[in-house]
Amino acid sequence: MNKLITTCVLCTLLITGCSSKESSPVSVKEPEQDADQHNPEQSDDLPDMISIPLEGEILEVHLPSIPLLDMYLHTSESYQQELNHIKAIPVSENLYLVSYACDDSETLCSHILIHKESDGTMSLPVADFSTFHEAVFSPSGQKVLLQFVRPVNGKEVSHLVVIDLNSFEQLSLQNEALKRDVLHYQTSILEKEWVHDTQLKIKIPYDEFPPDDKGAQWIEFEL
Repeated sequence: MNKLITTCVLCTLLITGCSSKESSPVSVKEPEQDADQHNPEQSDDLPDMISIPLEGEILEVHLPSIPLLDMYLHTSESYQQELNHIKAIPVSENLYLVSYACDDSETLCSHILIHKESDGTMSLPVADFSTFHEAVFSPSGQKVLLQFVRPVNGKEVSHLVVIDLNSFEQLSLQNEALKRDVLHYQTSILEKEWVHDTQLKIKIPYDEFPPDDKGAQWIEFEL
């Protein structure tokens, strides 16, 4: 008798549960249209290996090894169009400066230094919205000074970047006695010269020094 009562109770609960489920409203969601289905150029189609013009030749680079450029191309409206405007300059053997995201005149760009070896590629962003001017190697060849320029208030000002080629890291230029910034697009740089591997000097115009610095045309920096 107890088993019969228990069985009846279970059946009642099962029927009630099924009825509740069937009476619940069903929400039908229209399938979302793929936002990119009308765009024939998908960022997923961007190949891992890209070709960059290099003074009449072609530089093949592994795009995932250059994260900033990889992200830029993946988020661009047309990566193929952007690829057509990327260019490279040889700095030395296996060392190249890649320029991208240029302005309409294609003179002011962002720049990434890449070191390409058989076992991989290293990359380092070095400048934005500027034109590459010159590279000067230290006496040992283990460091390189890169100069970039851009027009500001009718004159061409410079920015200097020093890279340690062994660690592939940017080094800071130190001059504790200097009262103003003369490196980051703040002044024109007429000349630059390595004193030795841990010291260099630059020459800037007389009229761009504060009055108390008149005559100190050459400025030295320690690394």
